[in-house]
Amino acid sequence: MTAAKLEDVKTPAEFDAIVAAAPAVVVHFWATWCEPCGHMDRVLEALAGDCSPTARFLRVEAEEVDDLAERYDVSAVPHFLIFKDGKVAAAVEGADAPALTTAVTTHLGDAGTGPSTRAAGAAVAAAVTGTLDPAPPA
Repeated sequence: MTAAKLEDVKTPAEFDAIVAAAPAVVVHFWATWCEPCGHMDRVLEALAGDCSPTARFLRVEAEEVDDLAERYDVSAVPHFLIFKDGKVAAAVEGADAPALTTAVTTHLGDAGTGPSTRAAGAAVAAAVTGTLDPAPPA
């Protein structure tokens, strides 16, 4: 399955309309200055590719759309919310690819089981822990 596009949401009204209409929505609250947010976008894109096409994957710049960040008590980025039928079903705070994958898999089904998701999660974990491209064993 092809990775779904992450949709940037610019207003609370746009956000509310998508959450009300879609059966499942994953939201990434992020900031331009937050490097781990960029890493987590790769994980989210991979998860989107493994999910049903009816699920929507949104990005909300927390400082630009601060009404939404305040509404959902987002105090740090990256921060993820999973909505099922218009209600928050789960939240994940931080650049925790395994926790995000587990939450999305739990609430959206088959997401997180594909090779693209596993590879993206491993790359993020390595980048966050500083072990990206480790030296081969001697």
